[in-house]
Amino acid sequence: MTSLPVLVIHGFTTTNLSNLPIHYSLRKAGFRTYNVHLPGLNTQDIRHSSTLVAKRVKEIKQKHDCEKILLVGVSMGGIIGLHYLRKLNGHKHIEKFVALGSPFQGVEFARILEYLPALDDHAVSQMAPDSDLMKEITEGDFEHVNITSIGAEGDTMVPEPIFHLSEANNILSPHAMWPTGHYDLVLRPTNHKLLINELENF
Repeated sequence: MTSLPVLVIHGFTTTNLSNLPIHYSLRKAGFRTYNVHLPGLNTQDIRHSSTLVAKRVKEIKQKHDCEKILLVGVSMGGIIGLHYLRKLNGHKHIEKFVALGSPFQGVEFARILEYLPALDDHAVSQMAPDSDLMKEITEGDFEHVNITSIGAEGDTMVPEPIFHLSEANNILSPHAMWPTGHYDLVLRPTNHKLLINELENF
Protein backbone atom coordinates (compact mmCIF):
# COMPACT_ATOMS: atom_id res chain seq x y z
CA MET A 1 0.00 0.00 0.00
CA THR A 2 1.32 3.40 -0.99
CA SER A 3 2.10 5.99 1.66
CA LEU A 4 1.17 8.88 -0.63
CA PRO A 5 -1.77 11.04 0.46
CA VAL A 6 -4.87 11.31 -1.74
CA LEU A 7 -6.76 14.46 -2.71
CA VAL A 8 -10.37 13.90 -3.85
CA ILE A 9 -12.12 16.54 -6.01
CA HIS A 10 -15.92 16.54 -5.83
CA GLY A 11 -18.26 16.97 -8.79
CA PHE A 12 -20.65 19.53 -10.25
CA THR A 13 -23.42 20.90 -7.94
CA THR A 14 -22.09 18.90 -4.99
CA THR A 15 -20.00 19.44 -1.86
CA ASN A 16 -17.23 17.46 -0.22
CA LEU A 17 -19.89 15.53 1.71
CA SER A 18 -20.85 13.69 -1.47
CA ASN A 19 -17.49 11.91 -1.42
CA LEU A 20 -17.76 10.53 2.12
CA PRO A 21 -18.26 6.91 0.95
CA ILE A 22 -15.03 7.13 -1.07
CA HIS A 23 -13.10 8.63 1.83
CA TYR A 24 -14.40 5.93 4.17
CA SER A 25 -13.26 3.10 1.90
CA LEU A 26 -9.90 4.68 1.15
CA ARG A 27 -9.14 5.36 4.80
CA LYS A 28 -10.21 1.84 5.73
CA ALA A 29 -7.64 0.65 3.18
CA GLY A 30 -4.97 2.77 4.86
CA PHE A 31 -4.92 5.90 2.69
CA ARG A 32 -4.73 9.42 4.07
CA THR A 33 -7.40 11.40 2.21
CA TYR A 34 -8.15 15.08 1.78
CA ASN A 35 -10.77 17.37 0.22
CA VAL A 36 -10.52 20.67 -1.61
CA HIS A 37 -13.15 23.34 -0.98
CA LEU A 38 -14.77 24.45 -4.24
CA PRO A 39 -17.37 27.16 -3.48
CA GLY A 40 -20.76 27.63 -5.07
CA LEU A 41 -21.51 23.90 -5.26
CA ASN A 42 -18.64 23.63 -7.74
CA THR A 43 -20.44 25.54 -10.50
CA GLN A 44 -17.80 28.23 -10.96
CA ASP A 45 -15.24 28.55 -13.74
CA ILE A 46 -13.30 25.28 -14.00
CA ARG A 47 -10.07 27.19 -14.55
CA HIS A 48 -10.51 28.93 -11.19
CA SER A 49 -11.34 25.65 -9.45
CA SER A 50 -8.14 24.26 -10.94
CA THR A 51 -6.11 26.98 -9.20
CA LEU A 52 -7.74 26.00 -5.88
CA VAL A 53 -6.70 22.39 -6.49
CA ALA A 54 -3.13 23.56 -7.15
CA LYS A 55 -3.10 25.44 -3.84
CA ARG A 56 -4.51 22.44 -1.95
CA VAL A 57 -1.96 20.06 -3.48
CA LYS A 58 0.82 22.36 -2.33
CA GLU A 59 -0.58 22.39 1.21
CA ILE A 60 -0.82 18.59 1.34
CA LYS A 61 2.71 18.14 -0.01
CA GLN A 62 4.07 20.48 2.63
CA LYS A 63 2.11 18.74 5.39
CA HIS A 64 3.52 15.32 4.47
CA ASP A 65 6.87 16.49 3.12
CA CYS A 66 6.42 14.53 -0.10
CA GLU A 67 7.27 15.29 -3.72
CA LYS A 68 4.05 13.95 -5.20
CA ILE A 69 0.54 12.90 -4.14
CA LEU A 70 -2.36 10.93 -5.65
CA LEU A 71 -5.36 12.69 -7.19
CA VAL A 72 -8.97 11.50 -7.61
CA GLY A 73 -11.60 13.43 -9.58
CA VAL A 74 -15.30 12.56 -9.29
CA SER A 75 -17.47 13.42 -12.32
CA MET A 76 -16.68 17.05 -13.24
CA GLY A 77 -13.97 16.88 -10.59
CA GLY A 78 -12.07 14.84 -13.16
CA ILE A 79 -12.26 17.70 -15.65
CA ILE A 80 -10.87 20.04 -13.01
CA GLY A 81 -8.12 17.56 -12.19
CA LEU A 82 -7.15 17.15 -15.84
CA HIS A 83 -6.98 20.92 -16.31
CA TYR A 84 -4.70 21.16 -13.27
CA LEU A 85 -2.43 18.41 -14.63
CA ARG A 86 -2.18 19.73 -18.15
CA LYS A 87 -2.44 23.52 -17.82
CA LEU A 88 -1.06 24.33 -14.34
CA ASN A 89 1.94 21.99 -14.28
CA GLY A 90 0.15 19.52 -12.05
CA HIS A 91 2.05 16.69 -13.74
CA LYS A 92 5.03 17.69 -11.59
CA HIS A 93 3.12 17.06 -8.37
CA ILE A 94 0.82 14.10 -9.09
CA GLU A 95 2.02 10.49 -9.13
CA LYS A 96 -1.28 9.11 -10.45
CA PHE A 97 -4.68 10.55 -11.35
CA VAL A 98 -7.89 8.49 -11.27
CA ALA A 99 -11.16 9.89 -12.61
CA LEU A 100 -14.58 8.45 -11.80
CA GLY A 101 -17.37 9.06 -14.30
CA SER A 102 -15.71 12.14 -15.80
CA PRO A 103 -17.05 13.44 -19.15
CA PHE A 104 -13.73 13.87 -20.95
CA GLN A 105 -15.50 13.87 -24.32
CA GLY A 106 -17.93 16.55 -23.15
CA VAL A 107 -21.66 16.20 -22.58
CA GLU A 108 -24.48 17.48 -24.78
CA PHE A 109 -26.81 18.15 -21.84
CA ALA A 110 -24.44 20.95 -20.82
CA ARG A 111 -26.00 23.03 -23.61
CA ILE A 112 -29.40 22.69 -21.90
CA LEU A 113 -28.19 23.30 -18.35
CA GLU A 114 -26.52 26.48 -19.51
CA TYR A 115 -29.93 28.11 -19.80
CA LEU A 116 -31.01 27.34 -16.23
CA PRO A 117 -30.75 30.61 -14.26
CA ALA A 118 -29.97 28.85 -10.97
CA LEU A 119 -26.62 27.60 -12.28
CA ASP A 120 -23.43 29.54 -12.88
CA ASP A 121 -22.83 29.44 -16.62
CA HIS A 122 -19.06 28.93 -16.48
CA ALA A 123 -18.72 25.26 -15.51
CA VAL A 124 -21.85 24.28 -17.43
CA SER A 125 -20.77 25.73 -20.76
CA GLN A 126 -17.22 24.46 -20.24
CA MET A 127 -18.46 20.84 -20.17
CA ALA A 128 -19.92 21.08 -23.69
CA PRO A 129 -18.04 18.92 -26.23
CA ASP A 130 -16.83 21.85 -28.33
CA SER A 131 -15.99 24.27 -25.51
CA ASP A 132 -12.65 26.06 -25.49
CA LEU A 133 -11.78 24.46 -22.15
CA MET A 134 -12.42 20.90 -23.35
CA LYS A 135 -10.23 21.52 -26.38
CA GLU A 136 -7.50 22.97 -24.12
CA ILE A 137 -7.21 19.82 -22.04
CA THR A 138 -7.75 17.11 -24.68
CA GLU A 139 -6.09 18.43 -27.85
CA GLY A 140 -2.34 18.82 -28.21
CA ASP A 141 0.80 17.36 -26.65
CA PHE A 142 0.98 17.06 -22.87
CA GLU A 143 3.50 15.91 -20.29
CA HIS A 144 2.99 12.28 -19.34
CA VAL A 145 0.97 11.47 -16.23
CA ASN A 146 -0.30 8.05 -15.13
CA ILE A 147 -4.07 8.41 -15.63
CA THR A 148 -6.96 5.97 -15.22
CA SER A 149 -10.51 6.88 -16.21
CA ILE A 150 -13.22 4.66 -14.74
CA GLY A 151 -16.77 4.69 -16.11
CA ALA A 152 -19.75 2.56 -15.20
CA GLU A 153 -22.34 0.45 -16.94
CA GLY A 154 -25.75 2.07 -16.67
CA ASP A 155 -24.34 5.58 -16.36
CA THR A 156 -26.93 7.72 -18.14
CA MET A 157 -25.01 10.95 -17.50
CA VAL A 158 -21.55 9.89 -18.69
CA PRO A 159 -22.04 6.73 -20.77
CA GLU A 160 -19.29 4.95 -22.64
CA PRO A 161 -17.28 6.27 -24.47
CA ILE A 162 -17.81 9.75 -22.96
CA PHE A 163 -15.49 8.92 -20.03
CA HIS A 164 -12.71 7.73 -22.34
CA LEU A 165 -9.54 9.80 -22.42
CA SER A 166 -6.75 9.41 -24.94
CA GLU A 167 -3.52 8.05 -23.40
CA ALA A 168 -5.37 6.95 -20.25
CA ASN A 169 -6.21 3.48 -18.97
CA ASN A 170 -9.98 3.46 -19.59
CA ILE A 171 -11.97 0.98 -17.48
CA LEU A 172 -15.69 0.20 -17.70
CA SER A 173 -16.93 -0.99 -14.31
CA PRO A 174 -19.58 -3.75 -14.34
CA HIS A 175 -20.47 -2.94 -10.73
CA ALA A 176 -23.34 -0.61 -11.54
CA MET A 177 -26.84 -0.69 -12.94
CA TRP A 178 -29.10 1.46 -15.09
CA PRO A 179 -29.96 4.27 -14.49
CA THR A 180 -27.85 4.92 -11.37
CA GLY A 181 -24.46 3.95 -12.75
CA HIS A 182 -23.02 7.44 -12.34
CA TYR A 183 -23.73 7.40 -8.61
CA ASP A 184 -22.77 3.76 -8.15
CA LEU A 185 -19.16 4.78 -8.77
CA VAL A 186 -19.30 6.77 -5.53
CA LEU A 187 -21.64 4.60 -3.49
CA ARG A 188 -20.71 0.98 -4.20
CA PRO A 189 -17.81 -0.61 -2.27
CA THR A 190 -17.08 -2.85 -5.27
CA ASN A 191 -16.25 0.27 -7.28
CA HIS A 192 -14.15 1.58 -4.40
CA LYS A 193 -12.08 -1.60 -4.73
CA LEU A 194 -11.41 -0.72 -8.38
CA LEU A 195 -10.30 2.74 -7.30
CA ILE A 196 -8.09 1.38 -4.53
CA ASN A 197 -6.45 -1.06 -6.93
CA GLU A 198 -5.60 1.79 -9.31
CA LEU A 199 -4.22 3.96 -6.52
CA GLU A 200 -2.05 1.15 -5.22
CA ASN A 201 -0.54 0.38 -8.63
CA PHE A 202 1.37 2.98 -10.62
